[in-house]
Amino acid sequence: MTNHNYRIDRRATKHETWLHFKAGCQSLRRSKLRIAVAVIFTLIMTVLFLAWGLLPPQGVMIQILRMAILFFILPLLTLSGGFCMFVLFGRPFDFMEMSENLGRIGLENKAGQAPIPITKYPHKDNPIVTVHELLTHGATLPEMRDKRLAIESVLDCHVIMFEEKANSKEIVKMCTAPPDKALPNNLYWKDEYLSDKPFELVAGENLLGREIVNLARIPHILLGGASGSGKTVLFKNFIMQCVKKGAEVYIADFKYGLDFPPQWRDKCTFLTQEAELLEILPELESAIKKRAETLYDNQCANIDEYNAKGGDMKRLIFACDEVAELLDKTGLTKDKERIASITAIEGHISSIARLGRASGIHLILATQRPDANVLTGQIKSNIQYRVCGRADKILSGIILDSTDATDLIPNDAQGRFITSTGVVFQAYNLKEDEITL
Repeated sequence: MTNHNYRIDRRATKHETWLHFKAGCQSLRRSKLRIAVAVIFTLIMTVLFLAWGLLPPQGVMIQILRMAILFFILPLLTLSGGFCMFVLFGRPFDFMEMSENLGRIGLENKAGQAPIPITKYPHKDNPIVTVHELLTHGATLPEMRDKRLAIESVLDCHVIMFEEKANSKEIVKMCTAPPDKALPNNLYWKDEYLSDKPFELVAGENLLGREIVNLARIPHILLGGASGSGKTVLFKNFIMQCVKKGAEVYIADFKYGLDFPPQWRDKCTFLTQEAELLEILPELESAIKKRAETLYDNQCANIDEYNAKGGDMKRLIFACDEVAELLDKTGLTKDKERIASITAIEGHISSIARLGRASGIHLILATQRPDANVLTGQIKSNIQYRVCGRADKILSGIILDSTDATDLIPNDAQGRFITSTGVVFQAYNLKEDEITL
């Protein structure tokens, strides 16, 4: 090892030890046993200090030695022992083995340092899930997500998600579950799952609990998935919840709504022609400006504040189960009128994607056609909640900007989806004959 690498390793070891100490201190909140150990250690050192100080006087040299022990050695042992104890509290017993395994799959920086576990603890919502806090040593979140399958293999676990720790760029939280724990292959929707929070939609369940999207914070949804992946069922589930929460829903469907039972057509407005879209979409776009003026006049930042003050402003939802049917211009080079119509539709959708959040106007778009020309970058960049079911690499890349859906969703899976943050969940299935709107 060169002197340069030796110095790097020394600094890294000191930093890791300090982080283990901090994690050990924080672990006291989660473990009564550790609190008891810390209290017993403190009592033992206190008794030793008092007992040593109460010894009867001896000769001068013995007295000097006793004072040295009493005021130097015992405090030093107390501090160093306490520090080592908290380092051990924070340090997982297998931390070196895990770090070496992560290094074996290529998660190393140029100095040969792999991410190292700082601490681990049970997840607050699901005790079978373990949260590992990793000092990354320069490994990025995208790199760790890209190597997810290799990490699962080398650590023999399910990786549920990666996320940066709050207020830290150098520590990543990795949630794992034992290899024998898996999501169920089928889950059925129950009305009791409907969230009582203003506009939370429940998509399904992951190993951490319910998969939820709050349209008040993340205003638009983009779904992707191959035929038979369960995409349409999830799409309908979102719309059903929106209707139950009192939203006004517009569904673009060039199949005349035939895939929806009559009760859906009673509760939602179906747009089956381009002319209808070119009438409704400008109205939705105009509603953004009108609502913004109303919110401004009432000194409200968003629709929820306005309604809390006694207003009655419904959320508006524009949904489309196959957005390619709306926006695909392939083969239309000579049909200038049709291209102009599609461009106008695209412009309205883009404006709603950019400006609709505060006004309570939302998009729920879905596609199964892997065509990068269908969704413009401007529309996609303004849709933060993106999920994809079983899909090829092209569609997965369009929806998630990665091949995660191809790599992590089994080829025969139905209703299994992955979010753009890497969380895999099983969506709720709907029994059409039991749905009430």
